Amino acid sequence: MDDEKMLQLEYKLVGTLNMFDVIPEFVTPVFENEGQLFIQGNCNPLIIENFDFLFNENMVKNVRPIVESETLIPSGKYKYEEGDEYLYAFQRSEKEIFIGTFKELKRYFNMTEIDDDFMNIEIPYFIKQIEEYKLTKKKAQ
Repeated sequence: MDDEKMLQLEYKLVGTLNMFDVIPEFVTPVFENEGQLFIQGNCNPLIIENFDFLFNENMVKNVRPIVESETLIPSGKYKYEEGDEYLYAFQRSEKEIFIGTFKELKRYFNMTEIDDDFMNIEIPYFIKQIEEYKLTKKKAQ
């Protein structure tokens, strides 16, 4: 595969989208490829199976670019392709957004206090759902 085709397969992590404009909240990582914006397909919460074109102009306008001083990315990785681990993002405050894999997100939640009654219920539920999905996938193999 030549370099030009390889570049077309990589999607650069460029921001997040808070679809409900609520904080704290799970937000959506946003990627760029060849000048277009994409989000991860959501069929598999463990692996990026595909990238979906972000065509809604209102959503595009609300993409928050990554600001290094406000965005925590433990892996330091910015380029992704199909088959990579799925990324999760959580906006804790106006000045703090976390983006990482499920394992990194669990670690973040264990080390971070979230002062929100709804999220204190939602976060453990979310973690349980993903862990159950992982167990189901493992049993099916």
